[in-house]
Amino acid sequence: MSEEEIIKETKSIGTLLREHREQQGGSLKDVADVTRISMPVLQAMESDNFDDMPADAFCRGFYAMYANYLSMNPEKVVSAYLEARGISPIPNKTHFSPPMSNSGKFSNYAEPPSVSPAAGAGTLVLLTVAIIIGLCWFLNWNPVAFFQTQFEKLQSGSQQERVILTSLTESESSAGSAETKLQEETQDSALASTPYHLEIEFQNSGSIQVSLDDGLFIAKQHNSGQTLTWDIEKQIIIKLPETVKAAIKFNDITLPLPETVEGSRLLSLPEDILN
Repeated sequence: MSEEEIIKETKSIGTLLREHREQQGGSLKDVADVTRISMPVLQAMESDNFDDMPADAFCRGFYAMYANYLSMNPEKVVSAYLEARGISPIPNKTHFSPPMSNSGKFSNYAEPPSVSPAAGAGTLVLLTVAIIIGLCWFLNWNPVAFFQTQFEKLQSGSQQERVILTSLTESESSAGSAETKLQEETQDSALASTPYHLEIEFQNSGSIQVSLDDGLFIAKQHNSGQTLTWDIEKQIIIKLPETVKAAIKFNDITLPLPETVEGSRLLSLPEDILN
């Protein structure tokens, strides 16, 4: 019995492929290694589980590659697959052009193209996309995972740059002796006109909220090793986070950090000293 007769009499194309593979002594892994078709797809092909298989355009190529691996006729195997799935095969049509005179040839040159440029461009785009998808599937390459890895590398590089910038900022703050000297001179002149002077030396970086002389609370950033000073006429209220580490001096008197209440520390001067 010829291969064509076997294919016609076999109701299941998957059973036919499996029997040919077993007769040749090959395993599904051998087929996957040579054809690069994934194991789940091969299992679905041999069990005729079309729901777990990819699009029909890919399946035709998979059945053709499997048939070539088994030394079977690819066209007949694909035709059997299409028949099993209820898909009408595309007939091959051969067009014969009748003889024509030279004048007829020249007249055809003047006719407008049967396909518009927009349709041709769309067909080219679809063909390109299909080729790219086919290559990704055949090479087992996931472009989404690849670009996600590249994005994570870029994020890692940005974090390293932020660490470098933070180190430079800390170095500049420690080396800013001229700015510190100017602040000290300003503080000395301010002490002559204000009764209270507050100085906080921070041991870590963060943000605090300050209300000076009954004013609104203003957020103030600080770095590790930085000292902030205030000259106070009436009152200063400072909200510090629970994680703050700092040394506090009020009119050259060292004060302990206030106790934590609901995740923050509240410092009110001079009331805290008077009370």
